[in-house]
Amino acid sequence: MRIRFRALVAVVVLVVSSVCAAPGYAGNEADVTYYRDVLPIIQDNCQGCHRPEGLNLGGVVAPMSFMSYQETR
Repeated sequence: MRIRFRALVAVVVLVVSSVCAAPGYAGNEADVTYYRDVLPIIQDNCQGCHRPEGLNLGGVVAPMSFMSYQETR
């Protein structure tokens, strides 16, 4: 009985906290830009291979370039 009550309380807390957190996140989506937010991630993690002269990793070269916004989109 106690275990069931604790599980119910945990589920209620989880649901309430996720519902309360969702509106704050949705408001920030409009502020994301390619050059400020996305490009640094692509430069750090993707452009090493995704370039016209990409690295040949075990015989596999990345099939597309991510060097510009036009190529990435």
